[in-house]
Amino acid sequence: MTVLAEGLQVTPTIRLVKPLGAGGMGSVWLARHTRLHSDVVVKFLAMRLVADEISRARFAREAAAAAQVRSPHVVQIFDHGVTDEGMPYIVMELLEGRDLSQLLRERTLQPVELAHVIEHVTLALQRAHERGIVHRDIKPSNIYLCDMGGDDPFVKLLDFGIAKGTGEDLTTTGQLLGTPSFMAPELLHREDADVRSDIWSLGVVAFRALTGKMLFTGQSVGQLMGAILNAPITMPSTLRPDLPLEIDEWFAKACHRDPEKRFQTPREMAEALWLSLGVSKPPTSRAGFGVPRSAPDAVTEAMTTGTLRSTIGSRATVPPVPSRLRWVLVGAALLGTMALSGWALSVALEPTPTVERLQRSMLGAARATSLVSGRLSPLELTPKAEPADEKPADEMPVAKPTVKPARPTHAAPAPKPKPAEDDLGF
Repeated sequence: MTVLAEGLQVTPTIRLVKPLGAGGMGSVWLARHTRLHSDVVVKFLAMRLVADEISRARFAREAAAAAQVRSPHVVQIFDHGVTDEGMPYIVMELLEGRDLSQLLRERTLQPVELAHVIEHVTLALQRAHERGIVHRDIKPSNIYLCDMGGDDPFVKLLDFGIAKGTGEDLTTTGQLLGTPSFMAPELLHREDADVRSDIWSLGVVAFRALTGKMLFTGQSVGQLMGAILNAPITMPSTLRPDLPLEIDEWFAKACHRDPEKRFQTPREMAEALWLSLGVSKPPTSRAGFGVPRSAPDAVTEAMTTGTLRSTIGSRATVPPVPSRLRWVLVGAALLGTMALSGWALSVALEPTPTVERLQRSMLGAARATSLVSGRLSPLELTPKAEPADEKPADEMPVAKPTVKPARPTHAAPAPKPKPAEDDLGF
């Protein structure tokens, strides 16, 4: 049997450096990839479980499930195999940062911070569920806050060791898999796990992150299971009055005991949380924290109260004007300028412009500009006849008369007689 020690050559290119931690299922080591000259992590199955077929199958499932999800929000798997002495191992990327449980030992999260974490975890869950994989062990210690060198952590979902694929289940009769405090009620009834079971668990994580308390507790596993099945569900605002009531509504749906009344997809869950904070999150985001696109009222509130700034949150910004709208505005400005220039030229060429003609020219330029900007339809370009002003005669504007040279006076010619109808050819 392989004895794990510093300097052990696991594969021709992987050499152990030092242990990082150990648990009931195995141990984790820092290792060096000698060919790539980079550090990686190697996870080993515990020696006492190597002979157990189900444990070995779950260990292999962890590597395969994480590789199948292919999401930036899931830890990357580089290799999986068995040493010459028969010990299973998984080689994965080295993450810098800390898991959510470590942060929650220090403080609770602000709502916007929680929304970022939920956003990234649901991106991983959405990809997993699209491939028929249910995680079944969502909890703070499996949510990792990666330090990527910026202000905001990049969240990754860890440990697919008890994940369930479509049409398969590695549980044995009477066995309870997962962490009881975060398990959905239907799993305690031995019902099949689906996407909504992970949504319940993530809702319990949210309660823990916001309040610093567990949603259900018990002196024993039996008491804990009874509380999950029957105890009243506490709303977050009862323990933290500064939280908005919209958070309670979101949480009540995330952790409804009836799976049919929960959020039905991870994306729906994340988008509803952003909306409860007055922020619209683009559903197409697939990597990075991203900056939430805020409604004008949410931006104003954020600028005045600072509620959208946090140590692991993001800053809200006003969305830019869409490019198509910018071109429409530019076109409207150009056409308006051309119309006004044409009007000015016509005024310059006509020696005695009348007030009525000036008004018609200005009205035509204004209506042409309104057509391009979308405020006037083409059918409304022709101005309607407007009633004459009711002003007294002495207040009406009068154009100055043009001075012309005097003509010699003479008798006006007699008017010609109107021809009869026959003279017109009828």
